Amino acid sequence: MLGFYRVGLVGNVERVWGEMEKFGCEASGYSYSILMAAYCEDRKMGEAVKLWEEMGIKGLKPDYVAYNTD
Repeated sequence: MLGFYRVGLVGNVERVWGEMEKFGCEASGYSYSILMAAYCEDRKMGEAVKLWEEMGIKGLKPDYVAYNTD
């Protein structure tokens, strides 16, 4: 996810996220942070907020990456 995010391929970050869910892989706080950052850069703030809220529901604590996502 990080590699796709770094080169601006938000669609691929979303695709990897979907594959993780499909295969039952639990996303970490860091994974959430990467997808949130990708959404923010793609100006999808509503999607980023949904992820932030989902993290809270799942009991995941935001790390410094999540807090520094703009």
